Amino acid sequence: MDAIRDFRLGLGNAWVLLAAYAVGFLLTLATFSREQKARLFADPKLQLRGMKRWLLFAGQVVAVAYIAMAVFSPLRTGTLWLPVGLAVCVLGCATVIVSLLYFKRTPLDKPATAGPYRFSRNPQWVGLFLVLLGSALATGAWLPILMVAVVGLVYHLQIVEEEKACLKQYGDSYRAYLRGVPRYLLFL
Repeated sequence: MDAIRDFRLGLGNAWVLLAAYAVGFLLTLATFSREQKARLFADPKLQLRGMKRWLLFAGQVVAVAYIAMAVFSPLRTGTLWLPVGLAVCVLGCATVIVSLLYFKRTPLDKPATAGPYRFSRNPQWVGLFLVLLGSALATGAWLPILMVAVVGLVYHLQIVEEEKACLKQYGDSYRAYLRGVPRYLLFL
């Protein structure tokens, strides 16, 4: 496995997978009301200060750099990397879209706890990570995979802040939910 593949612009690059995800995300989001969108995009990371804020900013820079790299990173055809990456990416897309639909159905004064939220407190983040990881795997290069891993680790900070905001907003019902459902999946 190479660190990076030969860069070239083309339709057979990792950006195609990210674009497919973006289309699905935006089409699903188009069905949301203004209030539902405001709830979805509430941004608790604005509360971060100091090193946490800098780490999150660094993670965002790495994420943007990964997306830019995906534009020029060809998919690794003829190897197992492509089908494995595609499968992970499709699983991630489906997870995000189904999670969004359950989030949309949840009353604004309640935390989302149905559907994928029964297995993960953050299925949208898990799905997004799978989309990024799948697109990186499909390139068959280790640098994109490493970049996605860094993004996942750093975005943990934002997820923790979102959970703190949910505790403030929903109180005891969210506290009980925290005890019963893992942050990501299984024991994580």
